[in-house]
Parts: sequence; C-alpha cells; structure tokens
Amino acid sequence: MPHHEMETSAEIREAFKTIASPFAKMMQDEANRLGHGPTGKFPEGKLTGNDEGEIRFAIAVYKRKVVLNFGVPIASLGLGVEDARELAELLLRKADEAEANSK
Repeated sequence: MPHHEMETSAEIREAFKTIASPFAKMMQDEANRLGHGPTGKFPEGKLTGNDEGEIRFAIAVYKRKVVLNFGVPIASLGLGVEDARELAELLLRKADEAEANSK
C-alpha cells in the first residue's frame, strides 16, 4: 500500500478546512463512509521520518474529472513499483471513462 506524508500538515489541514464547496463536503462524507484515509499501519515500514503510513483512497469519475479521494489532505504519496503501475493503469481507465462520459 502507498505511503503518505503531511510535511506541511498544519498548512494543508487549514486549507482543507476552509473549502466550503458542496463537492468538498460530498468527498469528505464519502471518504468517511468508505473508510478512506490513514490506517495507522506501516505494512512496508517507514519510507521517511515523515511517513504517516498506509492510506486508503478511491479513484472515481465525477463531472468528467478523474478524482482521487484520500479522505485527508496529503503532501506526498509513495508507491512501490507494482502499486505505481496499478495506479497508472487505473488512472488511464478512469480517464477513458471520463472522456466517454463527455461525449
């Protein structure tokens, strides 16, 4: 699973709190409902001193956009080779889906 960091966590969290759009609320509600966000686990050990561990996230198409919902603001995402390839393939499939929905 991916690693994530929040080196600028206070800054990012504050920015996240100030987003008042219905989309942001919907994304947060969906993340909470599905259990997205940090798990508190380190199944592959720590990547860096700022690594906050495994994070669950979803990728969906919304209004012709490919949306990654992490459940929390993140500064970086670290992926192993296979996870990176899987994410790339999924992003391409979702891009195709978004494009098909726009026609």
